[in-house]
Amino acid sequence: MHFAILTQYYPPEIGAPQRRLSHLAGSFVRAGHSVTVLTGMPSYPQGKIFPEYGGVLRREQRENVSVIRTLTYPAQGVKFLPRLTSYFTFVFSSALLGSVVLHPQITSLSRVLHCFWD
Repeated sequence: MHFAILTQYYPPEIGAPQRRLSHLAGSFVRAGHSVTVLTGMPSYPQGKIFPEYGGVLRREQRENVSVIRTLTYPAQGVKFLPRLTSYFTFVFSSALLGSVVLHPQITSLSRVLHCFWD
């Protein structure tokens, strides 16, 4: 089976959600499934896109997981408007890219969106 995980934050960023989703993706791969993660360009916790990343689209392999990174506006601090802009740039860029690249069938909605396709 092919799984897709949609999340704004994924390694190399640090944090609990990033670790949990990386572990989840690795568990699917070890069970013989393929996994694609659709995520933003890494910027947490500095609030700046990491130097080795950037642009509108980037593809990479991390521990046998296909990772597709989309445009994200990095927000520093907790100010409302920059944080909202960060969330919505990811929403729009991942929705556009996800609908073109992944063609997933959504099976559940939560804070993290898990998808699969045949």
